[in-house]
Amino acid sequence: VGAGEAGDWAINVCKTNKQYGRPVLAVDDDPAKLHQTIHGVPVKGTLEDIPELCTRYGIHSIIIAIPTLKGSKLSHVIDLCVSTHCAVQVLSDPQLVGSGAPQQEVFRELNPADFLSREEVTLDTDKISGYLTGKTVLVTGGGGSIGSELCRQVMRFKPGKLLIFDIYENCAYELLMELQQKYGRDIPVTVLIGSIRDKKRLDEVFDTYHPTVVFHAAAHKHVPLMERVPDEAVKNNIFGTLNVTLASASAGIGKVILISTDKAVEPSCVYGATKRVCELIFGMMNKISANTIYNVVRFGNVIGSRGSVIPLFEAQAASGHDLTVTHPDVTRYFMSIENACDLILEASELDDRGKLFLLDMDKPVNINKLAENIIKNPV
Repeated sequence: VGAGEAGDWAINVCKTNKQYGRPVLAVDDDPAKLHQTIHGVPVKGTLEDIPELCTRYGIHSIIIAIPTLKGSKLSHVIDLCVSTHCAVQVLSDPQLVGSGAPQQEVFRELNPADFLSREEVTLDTDKISGYLTGKTVLVTGGGGSIGSELCRQVMRFKPGKLLIFDIYENCAYELLMELQQKYGRDIPVTVLIGSIRDKKRLDEVFDTYHPTVVFHAAAHKHVPLMERVPDEAVKNNIFGTLNVTLASASAGIGKVILISTDKAVEPSCVYGATKRVCELIFGMMNKISANTIYNVVRFGNVIGSRGSVIPLFEAQAASGHDLTVTHPDVTRYFMSIENACDLILEASELDDRGKLFLLDMDKPVNINKLAENIIKNPV
């Protein structure tokens, strides 16, 4: 799917690596490409022709090779491809297109983030660089799903030092290895093991490293489990957050960003209630701390975060079990971790004191349709 530079590259990969199968035809919506050939492969129709062409030519697998497809357009093309019951793949890394990189694992299976694709978010990279580049950045819960992606995004802006603070050493260590693999062994990244419940440990970290910006992502967030142990949710989420804010004030940190949730709105669960109290703590700290800006970023369900419904669906599909959908008409707002962290950085560059930023979660997704797509394309 796609007869541009990426499609040309994908066809060439298939031609030189028999493991990917024999390329039979291509499709593209550009009229000038129709009836042309790419490495001997004919362009037979448009994207809307995919189902009919797959039937006519006995296609077994489809590769989507249009990296610029985003949002509703990508979702529509995926729906067309999935309707054929062919195996569907996409480029694993569009940056490989045109490169001489080893042609291994260049295509990947669809994942839920592809089904829920949204329009591209344009970041003000100059302003973000202004408060991250060369600065010391601390991420609490840095080994978690949100925290680790924040660390990856922060590294794009070349911080002076990145501090990964987490109580769970395994995830933090794995993230360190990943970042070293990508940026080199001598990167300015330090893993700090500790708990936000331990204010003495936080004071020690702040006094030693003097971070400029703190992203507070550490929290217990599994909704059903927190219903069973509300005291642990309170100790970690509320008192841990209070410790972070007090330690930040004592150390004169410039900016602290709380990662919150839409479950804090008129909360109906323990987790949501604790996060609402965290938001109130940040509001209080803005009134009593003149030197530190405390802001909150609140969003909804994040694709791939631990404890969310999508990993459960994936596990159920992979094991051949039924997917548990509460009601076929239920809808939820979803956002990829990458998009969420992009927007956190975008909101955090604003110097407005005491702001609560709400991320645009795009259109709600029907859970039943999402479950059906995961069944058709199990990871």
